[in-house]
Amino acid sequence: MFTKIFATLFKTVILLIVLALITPAAYFAYRSTQPMTLPEFHGLTYIQFIQWRTMAYANLESKYAQEHPHANGTPQNGYIVNSFACEGELRIITFTASVFQSWLYTFWSWHDELHRAEMLKAHYPIPNESVTTWNFMNWWWTSYEMIIFSNIQYQPGMSVPYCRIQPDIPTPSQLQAMTTNQ
Repeated sequence: MFTKIFATLFKTVILLIVLALITPAAYFAYRSTQPMTLPEFHGLTYIQFIQWRTMAYANLESKYAQEHPHANGTPQNGYIVNSFACEGELRIITFTASVFQSWLYTFWSWHDELHRAEMLKAHYPIPNESVTTWNFMNWWWTSYEMIIFSNIQYQPGMSVPYCRIQPDIPTPSQLQAMTTNQ
């Protein structure tokens, strides 16, 4: 009897853990194909935004390498152009740290208006509306978009010259024209 109850409880806990891991991943996968909510992204989907960012880094790296022929020399002669230094590294940060950071900000805002108000005063990338159980995933995604946009805003100040993309995010039609011209 006790073994049967324990086995059922164990299965229930495992199922809840699996659902807790799959639900956010599925939600983020779905949202990545929908137009982003912040107006600064001009209606791009997250996938289109990543496509634009990859093209922008490739163009900057190519331009930098042409203007600085020594760039593929030794570190003493100047920067070595390394595509992973920009896009690859930012993808790792965006897909791990930014997801966790946005979750933390949303979690801290959840049912805690005083904490959320203090975070807004300090310019944290959190929504200016109450976070509840029912809108938690939506505000988590919105906070994630805010973090991504703040990263793009500060990109021009990076120390690596060929990683300084400008925050000139195109519209979907402009992105389409860019991809057909390449």
